[in-house]
Amino acid sequence: ATALKAVLLRPGLADINISTTAGVIALNGKELTDVKLVTKNNTLYVPLRAVAEALGYTVTWDAGSQTAVVYDGPRSAVCTIGSSDYGKQRMRVKLQFKPELIDGVTMVPVEMLDYVMGYSVKVSAAHI
Repeated sequence: ATALKAVLLRPGLADINISTTAGVIALNGKELTDVKLVTKNNTLYVPLRAVAEALGYTVTWDAGSQTAVVYDGPRSAVCTIGSSDYGKQRMRVKLQFKPELIDGVTMVPVEMLDYVMGYSVKVSAAHI
């Protein structure tokens, strides 16, 4: 099954819900267009910049090290293409799946949204 819709809400307000039967990513009812979700190695990947910016984060990219940093005031997360080590508030978090560049877009496993950025993620086949 491929996830085709995600609803993203700020922590403390609600959780992130991803539906495998819709067709967009939505944040607090506002739909993001031109984003792609990818299922690879039995895990769902989401476009980091589109999701992070929709959540209010600033995103920086270092092409030399292929590292993305997302931050919103004191909250921050870091990921490097091909590395299973993620940064969370200056701590290291190791996840099973690594971020990948897919068609020039930094795609991260949904687990990054949960374990690194602090959101609760629910994936289902139901419409949101």
